[in-house]
Amino acid sequence: MKSEIKKEIIKVIVGYGSDGATSLEIGNKVGFKRHTISKYLSIMEREGLLRHKKLGRGKIWFVNKNLLQKLSSSKIDDMSFIEKLIFNIASKIPIGLIVIDREYNIQFINDFMFKKYDNITGKKFYTSVLGLKKPNSLKQINKLIKSKNDNVEFEIIDKFDDTLRIKGTKVINPDNSISFILIIDDITKRKNAEKRFRIFFENEPAYCYMISPEGLIIDVNKSALKILEYKKENLVGKPLKKIYAPESMQKMKLFFKKWKKYGKINNEEMTIISKSGKKRTVILSANSVKNKNGKILHSISVQKDITERKKIEEKLKKTIKKLREN
Repeated sequence: MKSEIKKEIIKVIVGYGSDGATSLEIGNKVGFKRHTISKYLSIMEREGLLRHKKLGRGKIWFVNKNLLQKLSSSKIDDMSFIEKLIFNIASKIPIGLIVIDREYNIQFINDFMFKKYDNITGKKFYTSVLGLKKPNSLKQINKLIKSKNDNVEFEIIDKFDDTLRIKGTKVINPDNSISFILIIDDITKRKNAEKRFRIFFENEPAYCYMISPEGLIIDVNKSALKILEYKKENLVGKPLKKIYAPESMQKMKLFFKKWKKYGKINNEEMTIISKSGKKRTVILSANSVKNKNGKILHSISVQKDITERKKIEEKLKKTIKKLREN
């Protein structure tokens, strides 16, 4: 069935307005005999483009504005196999799925979102999900709705103060109206974990760093900055070798290769050097942060300062040596 025929049939049905059109009316407009138009209408219904209501022995045909919207108001027994499959996948996926129109009206909400926000189909997205009176602050969604952009991705706070990551996609419906599919991931726990880690990282008395696989300093905590006598902007983006004393350079290269290969380093003694040339002895341990494919993104490297302990050990050695000599 050619797409031009489909477009012509849709155009005819839309022209009859909200009352729909009979098979005879559609056939007369597009110039097809009854059995031919009936065949085409059935094909388009299976494809989700059209739906019908029975009127006596006949059928009134309508254009589907949005497939998920149509399915959510249909009985399971009235759905085709493909429609049931699509509806079940959309409804049961373990991530939020909401479909809205240009006016922010919710056309479809899946089970994941239903459990959190209740049945908000037909309500305004910005009010029922985000707790806003007006959509003015929704710059990213406004951008998706009012411009030619087909996709957006952004984070926003909902009415429960949870953080949502939203991926929005523009879709054209069979009747040429536009809907917007919003894939919604509640990342509140992840954000809170990141916040807790950031507080720990910044306030940990040990010297903490994040190092890239290229050997560049991505981040460094307050304790390390203080002992190294640098401001953060003077270290971030700089090579790892900037913080190590000359006598530790070979070990640094060796341990860096080991970390890239195995993803961790345990309790290795190193010497770091400050901006003014002061040296400190540290015990280095490092682990890795990886993406979902197992690729290393960066290290979490921790240096425990043992300078004072080393000094005491040296004094003890000297004392023991003197005692033996005497």
